[in-house]
Amino acid sequence: MAVFVREHKSNYYSVSAYFFSKLVADFPWMLSGVTAFQLLMYYLSGQLNETDRVVMFWGICALFGWLSQVYGLIAGALFPIEVSPFIVPASIIPALLFSGFFIRYNELQDMFKPLTLISYFRYGFEGLVQATYGHNRTELGCEEIFCYYRKTSKILEALHMEPNRYWVDVAGLAIWIAFLHVVLYLSLRLRLRWNR
Repeated sequence: MAVFVREHKSNYYSVSAYFFSKLVADFPWMLSGVTAFQLLMYYLSGQLNETDRVVMFWGICALFGWLSQVYGLIAGALFPIEVSPFIVPASIIPALLFSGFFIRYNELQDMFKPLTLISYFRYGFEGLVQATYGHNRTELGCEEIFCYYRKTSKILEALHMEPNRYWVDVAGLAIWIAFLHVVLYLSLRLRLRWNR
């Protein structure tokens, strides 16, 4: 951030030029890292080799990677490098708690249920589950005589997720990404104001 402030004061570039160039320069690296990890994870976990499922799974991973990168850039713009590694994990805990992974939606008290709608982890988790087990997936293989979770609809029921909400999850992540881009731009402006 010190380099950005110094170069901006020297009139090398505007805030918007830095903002867009940083996003464009970092995007291919983020996307390649997410793609490599996602492909390994998807196939090593024994998922179906269906192109639409792989693309849906990759889409959620790519959106969440993008969101995470912008979140990290915001933390780097607002806080010193020594403080950011402590602020970021602490600030994501509420979103993680209301994602539906630790506490199911129907187990929450009514006053906390609206918080699930603003949890970006919810949209990521639900999108991955929908891509993996939703959209009329065939029955899971099972060597036992009776398997309760052979039908993927039972998995969605156990997680208290409505079927076919994939595009809602994509839209939720996209809204979060757009919001965080605005916050990033404003935080760069704020950083310049602090360093006058």
